[in-house]
Amino acid sequence: MKKLFLICGVLFILAIAFSSCRKCETCKAYYRSDGSLADETEYCGTKVVVNDDVTFYEDLWNDSYFTASCN
Repeated sequence: MKKLFLICGVLFILAIAFSSCRKCETCKAYYRSDGSLADETEYCGTKVVVNDDVTFYEDLWNDSYFTASCN
């Protein structure tokens, strides 16, 4: 019975360890004047971290000289 609980416990821990989702987004900034690419950055990680990074990137690059988008 102890072996059964041990095996179930190990399987449970492995299921949690491998179930984490990794999200990636590529952000690009373009010059407003001619539309050429100014910067390209890829963010990967958990959904919360990537969303924070994308928000920061868009806030940083969206101004009168540049426009930014992420997908």
